[in-house]
Amino acid sequence: MRESKTTTIGAYEYTVYQLGAIDGRRILTKLAKVAGPAFAGLKPGQANDFFGKLLDALDVELVDALCDKFAEFTEVQLDAEHKPFLKGKFDDHFAGKYGEMLSWLVFCLEVNFSNFFQELGLKVPSKAEIAAKAKDQESDSPKTSTGGSGA
Repeated sequence: MRESKTTTIGAYEYTVYQLGAIDGRRILTKLAKVAGPAFAGLKPGQANDFFGKLLDALDVELVDALCDKFAEFTEVQLDAEHKPFLKGKFDDHFAGKYGEMLSWLVFCLEVNFSNFFQELGLKVPSKAEIAAKAKDQESDSPKTSTGGSGA
């Protein structure tokens, strides 16, 4: 039986339903191709470093596939009367909210694959850990100037 979990991210409440086994195994196969290198070099006690390495290894195609599939299985509470599925609203809903999108994506992975991660001895990172990782990545990225030349 498929389960669901609900969480609040930013101003919205999200209910994520588990994928069926067929969709789940397809996503798991895609994740495994990225996860293999993320496991490389991990020593006992560093299991939680796996998610940082996994985030660093993600490519556009995998993120697109994950977001597209999980949006089909996520309801978002927009207001007291409206709780549509995220598919079809994704682009506008997460525009400019990439930290929230990343938190949602990790929550979707937790809902669907927490059993798999537990079997490997991995812990899905908390929202605070995700936010810290995103902040670290932002501070590492080059800044572009939008001001004048000062001449």
